[in-house]
Amino acid sequence: MDRRSFLGSAAIGAAGVLAGCLSAGVTVTSAETSYPSAAGAVYELRSELTDEPQEPSIPFDSLSREQRLEVANAIHRGEYMITESPAISEGDVSNVDYRDRTFTVSYSVGDGMGHGQNPDTLDFVTFDATATGTELECSLTNSHSAPLEVSHTGRPYFGVSVAVGETVTLLGHDRYVENNTIEIDPITRQPPQPTRERTTTIEPGESLTEAYVIGDSVPTDAVVYVSTLIRNDALSIHEFPTGRFSLETD
Repeated sequence: MDRRSFLGSAAIGAAGVLAGCLSAGVTVTSAETSYPSAAGAVYELRSELTDEPQEPSIPFDSLSREQRLEVANAIHRGEYMITESPAISEGDVSNVDYRDRTFTVSYSVGDGMGHGQNPDTLDFVTFDATATGTELECSLTNSHSAPLEVSHTGRPYFGVSVAVGETVTLLGHDRYVENNTIEIDPITRQPPQPTRERTTTIEPGESLTEAYVIGDSVPTDAVVYVSTLIRNDALSIHEFPTGRFSLETD
């Protein structure tokens, strides 16, 4: 873990918006903040629902752990950004059968240094995770000396989130059904590159918090991924920081 990484812990309780009892004995063992758009190369994974796939598909549960993380986030979030060559490329993965649907997963690579920022001096924001009652709270804190705008498509600020391990658990949020950029049927997901028409300003030292609900089927050793666009045009800041929270079940 680099200097932008840190440890946090949280306990998770019962869910209102998800069916079933809440999972007991779940903690957040680590949280990491990174800036994929400031790296030397950025890989962006995307997914599209495919009615008539032209190529054979493979079952989601046959993928490796890292491939499942990439594919599940590409499906539910619409896009997933990383700084290393994606694991799906190792097996030439294209079409994946996921929850009775087939998705075509693809990726592109681009130059992440286009904004002229030094990745060693970014540290504009920090992601963290805590627990309040039955909710997993993900927060984004402005560590910069100037206000930062968070561009988003409407709540939740950090998009559709899932806990990914051997299986996948959707993190609940009551704003999914209120946000017309998020598809609910057949699978809750945010299509690639939705129009970002809303902004929220975070003043220096302040935090933006989004509460998600986690259900009773948390995968073992799961990872939760969140991201959003931050910017300050006067300072030429235009980055996609990401947070990764590791969950552990007792």
